[in-house]
Amino acid sequence: MPGKGGLQLTGKLGEVIRESAQIGLSWVKAHAYELGITKTPEEQFLTDRDIHVHMPEGSIGKEGPSAGTAILSAFVSLFTNTKINPDIGECGSFLFLLGMEANTSW
Repeated sequence: MPGKGGLQLTGKLGEVIRESAQIGLSWVKAHAYELGITKTPEEQFLTDRDIHVHMPEGSIGKEGPSAGTAILSAFVSLFTNTKINPDIGECGSFLFLLGMEANTSW
């Protein structure tokens, strides 16, 4: 949707999962060139669009970092137009320290 590169999250979400989604989008923006999303490392990505992610409430509120890799994978899939194998399930957090990928569970 038109915007300024922001992320809107709706649904019954806890703070940690909100942070995971924000970090995931930031990581994709920072690695857009390596992912083939931009044509040059200097090219800005999502400067005129916002992303809206809605996670329906269901019976249990969503909280914790365990959806981090799934959210990150969804963003990469969306922006690179790459399908994720439907037979793969994901659960795990990710942590970035000093710009390096420190712990990724795929």
